[in-house]
Amino acid sequence: MTKKSLEQVLKHFTFQDKDKALRKIEKTISDGKNNLHLLVDFDRTLTIGKDKDNRDFTSWNALTKLLPEEALAKQQALYKKYRPIEASGKMTNKQGEDWARQVLKIFVENEINLLKLEEDFANNNSIRSHTKAVFEACEALEIPIVILSAGIKQTIDIWSKNYFVYPTLTIATNLIVDKKGKIIGWDKDIIHVANKREKGHKNFSEIKNKRPNVILIGDAIEDADMADGDENILRIRINNPREDEALDQAAFANQTFEKFDLMINNGTLEPVLKILEHIK
Repeated sequence: MTKKSLEQVLKHFTFQDKDKALRKIEKTISDGKNNLHLLVDFDRTLTIGKDKDNRDFTSWNALTKLLPEEALAKQQALYKKYRPIEASGKMTNKQGEDWARQVLKIFVENEINLLKLEEDFANNNSIRSHTKAVFEACEALEIPIVILSAGIKQTIDIWSKNYFVYPTLTIATNLIVDKKGKIIGWDKDIIHVANKREKGHKNFSEIKNKRPNVILIGDAIEDADMADGDENILRIRINNPREDEALDQAAFANQTFEKFDLMINNGTLEPVLKILEHIK
């Protein structure tokens, strides 16, 4: 691939280290489809994180919206306690798991039903522009897509079904439900912001071993750590900060390029397609 062609791809992104970005894009393309997989976050990456009324809507608060008033107040108190720690980047594994377990317990105690979730989620969820095209391109090239999320697996599965986009593998917190759809528990392996890593997931190791190159896509700064490695990992950040991430654009960019190679500013996944178009 010529340098001119590489630079045509690069113009769809913002970046700080041009030489490094070009080198990684070239490696991703030249090593070919058989050495590549995509590793993507879910909330605010494949979705825009807002409902039709522009309110926050993620795989977690899709469930919290079904809580009665008193239970919702408990959940919100937990959010106010733990979210500042998460936003600071200092959340420990124990804190992440404690937060998730306490919220999951509220879901169980209030007998939240996934059938109701499916109905509500279908009316409120979103998909980021060009996401479906990325999935279709990867399917045509037989490139696996792994969703690694600190969200809820069932919610992601409902989203996948609604939009007819099917990841190769989804790694997220898995709920246990009864025959009527009521949440009665959860699997012991809770995925949260402090442990959201591809490393250590047995059902993912085969993909990683056979396909060492990764296009990693996320919105949060912590998403850069989903995969280990440097030269074989092309890290792309969606510019989609939360309201409590009070950074101006210059500070946001500086933070981004401490860990990511590229950033998408146009709110779509179309720039990722520009890379995939050159992969054979």
